[in-house]
Amino acid sequence: MVKQFLSCIFLLLFISCATTIGNKADVREVKFINGQTKKQEVAETLGLPAGIIKKKEEGKEYWYYNKGPVLSGLVLPVPIAGGIATETFPVITNPELKDAAAIFTFDHSGILVNAIRKEN
Repeated sequence: MVKQFLSCIFLLLFISCATTIGNKADVREVKFINGQTKKQEVAETLGLPAGIIKKKEEGKEYWYYNKGPVLSGLVLPVPIAGGIATETFPVITNPELKDAAAIFTFDHSGILVNAIRKEN
């Protein structure tokens, strides 16, 4: 009985340690104002983007989001001498820009200058 209980606890901890990127809200429904919205506001509303492309020569940064949350990695407990540490194991490495549901463009000061949302 104790083994089953501990197994369930470990499983719950394991599942809760999966990390995701993006989409706390539907990218098609959120409203941001060009020239006013900051990167931090977008991140707080939608979560972290699936990817970021920085174009220094243009002075712009492009954040792209997929249609839904993407599993990015797992955080697992790793036994070490004297205790337990955690290690993050990435699951995805390069989400595709062509699959993005929305692309947000920020200027050099982190202000939104353009938002493109795909209908599909």
